[in-house]
Amino acid sequence: MIYDNTLEMIGNTPLLRVSRLDTGVCELYLKLELQNPAGSIKDRIGLS
Repeated sequence: MIYDNTLEMIGNTPLLRVSRLDTGVCELYLKLELQNPAGSIKDRIGLS
C-alpha cells in the first residue's frame, strides 16, 4: 500500500496466522506491531 503520510499507517496492524504450532481447535494469530511506523503499540496511543 502507498500512504500519503505516516498517520494513515496507524491502526491497520497486520495479523499473521500461526500454522506450525498445534493449537488444537483454536487458531492462533500474532499481531505484528513492528509494522507500525515507529514499531510500537504506542503509535496508536499517540494518535488518540
